[in-house]
Amino acid sequence: MSELDKLELWLKKNGYTYERIEENWDYGRHQIVVNKDTEKQWDAICQKGSYGYAEGLLEIYGYIVTEEDGDTVVGWLNADAVINRVRQKEFMQEQMAKEPVIFGDGATFEEAKNFWYACAVCKNPLDFCDNFCRKCGSAIDWKGVKKDGDGDES
Repeated sequence: MSELDKLELWLKKNGYTYERIEENWDYGRHQIVVNKDTEKQWDAICQKGSYGYAEGLLEIYGYIVTEEDGDTVVGWLNADAVINRVRQKEFMQEQMAKEPVIFGDGATFEEAKNFWYACAVCKNPLDFCDNFCRKCGSAIDWKGVKKDGDGDES
């Protein structure tokens, strides 16, 4: 069973809307396109020229590729790695749907782990490692945010 077949089984089992494309040109085209509300969200391919093709691995494109990947596509992935990316992205979307905690409000880390932090200027999501907002460039003052629950982070 190919990695694309494994991915398709998982998508079907979990109720995703997708299209499987199989075309046999000189290099073939083996692709799954995942849609939401009739719009393409992401795809996975395994065809001659794609990253990982020779090993039977997948290349992905779309919203499950992150800025941290440093490219618009990521290759050499097995089905499990693609599924983990989908789950991570969905988890982040669930977290973003929750009420944001604006930095400096005194929440402990234990309280804050169920929320996300937002820049006070543009409401962009923040990580504890950020010193500046990645969107608007505002400096982040983490004073008053208690990461360990027993004192201010300085």
